[in-house]
Amino acid sequence: MEDFKGQSILNFIKELPNDDTCKAYLAKIKWQDGFTCMKCRHQQGCEKAGHNYQCYGCQHVESSTANTLFHKVKFGLQKAFCVVFEMSTSSKSVSSIQMGKCFDIRQGTAWCFM
Repeated sequence: MEDFKGQSILNFIKELPNDDTCKAYLAKIKWQDGFTCMKCRHQQGCEKAGHNYQCYGCQHVESSTANTLFHKVKFGLQKAFCVVFEMSTSSKSVSSIQMGKCFDIRQGTAWCFM
């Protein structure tokens, strides 16, 4: 998948229709120059299910979301991608109340994520 261009949320959702495609997109970007373990800095590993990598050096399994903006997001990766998309393409600031209503998440959750 190429970098997303344009400001249409509908096109954005077509490109990333679910959490799994969002994880695949993150994995592609995160490991575009090859895998490097965050624990031991070893550079060899194998891809596991769910777009994770396991290090051959220390056996650590690393998620594509680990150490990114989307690390431990509790409300769904696609929603998180949409919140970031909305924030980055909006010409005015967007309130956490509006984001919460728009994406069906609590206002406090939206505020913390934003």
